[in-house]
Amino acid sequence: MRKLLAVASLVSAWSSSALATTYTGDQLVKETQGYYIYATNGVSFMWSCSCGVTYLGGAPSDLNISPASGDPQQLTSNPMHIQACAMWDANADGLIDYNFDARWDSLLDLGAWDILCQCGQVDPGYCTSDPNHVCGISCLLNYVYDDGELTEFQIEV
Repeated sequence: MRKLLAVASLVSAWSSSALATTYTGDQLVKETQGYYIYATNGVSFMWSCSCGVTYLGGAPSDLNISPASGDPQQLTSNPMHIQACAMWDANADGLIDYNFDARWDSLLDLGAWDILCQCGQVDPGYCTSDPNHVCGISCLLNYVYDDGELTEFQIEV
């Protein structure tokens, strides 16, 4: 299942970008959840994204995890999983979206997490079908532009 997005705050690392689209929601530990980012202009393809993941805290301080549980007993270092081709139309609007999965593997991951992404977009007119590209499409990279927005996922594990 893919989740939709909806408006939010900036992080100082990308303070020159416009207000972001924000998704806020819950996710269970040891469950893989799919997420996507779509072009808000309704015309462009999402082409590439750079994302950062931050643990904001909130795990119970009295958490007691049995060594026999199979829990790694450490924070998940990178909960984002990006497939070889992260670009496909997840929301059936005819445009390419940027897709990734997230998974947290430890009870120590309980609490708030923030995934902040800055993406590029390209006009579909500068793209062609390409059986040699992992996604089956190639675009002229000099027409890929930073969309100037941040997309934020605020996830409570």
